[in-house]
Amino acid sequence: MKQAKLFVSVVIIGLLLLLRCSSENQNLPIRGESFTINYVPSENGILEESESITVVYAFDYWGTKGSAQRGKESLFLNVEQPDSGRAFKSVMNKSDQYWTTSIDIPKNAELLSYYFTNGNKFDYNDKKTFVLYITNSKGEIVKNSKFRNIAFLAMAGEDNERQIIEAEKEIQHYPKSWLVYIALWNKKFNTAKNMSELI
Repeated sequence: MKQAKLFVSVVIIGLLLLLRCSSENQNLPIRGESFTINYVPSENGILEESESITVVYAFDYWGTKGSAQRGKESLFLNVEQPDSGRAFKSVMNKSDQYWTTSIDIPKNAELLSYYFTNGNKFDYNDKKTFVLYITNSKGEIVKNSKFRNIAFLAMAGEDNERQIIEAEKEIQHYPKSWLVYIALWNKKFNTAKNMSELI
C-alpha cells in the first residue's frame, strides 16, 4: 500500500514538473512554425488610441551599425535603422481586448526581437525591444539563442555579470558553442579584478 502511494506521488510530481516545463516554453516561438504575437496597448498607454498597429520584428539580430562596446544607445541604432532585409512587418488585427498577428518562424532562427508602432508612436519596450528565445520542436531552446540574447541584454542596460550568466547558460546547454567562449572571456576580462577570476 505504501509503495502504491509513493508511486502515485512520484507520478503526480513528475506530471507537475512536465506541465511546468511545457508551460514555460509554450509561449516561445518554435522553429518552422507559426507564432502568434499579442499586444495589449493599455498595459503601457503608448499606443492605446491607435486605429492600426504593426509589429516590426527581426530574427537573431537587427543590424551592424552599433556595437555593445559603444553602449546601449549605439546598439539601439540597429533597431531604429536595421540592416537591409533584417526587419519584417506584420499588420495586427484588433480583438476585444488586444491586438494580434501570426508570423512564421524560419527553420534556422535563433532569437526573435520585435516592437510595436502605429506609424507615429513606438513601443520599443523601453528601448529594449521584446525578445524571445526560439525553441525546437521538442521545446528545447535552440543553440545560440542565449548567445544572441547577450547583445539584447547589453541594449537593456544589464550589467556584465548578467551577460556572463547568459553566456554560461549557453555553454552549459551547448558546450561546443565556440563563439560564446569568446564573448564570455571578453565579458570576464572587462570585469575581472585579478587573473584568478579569468580562470
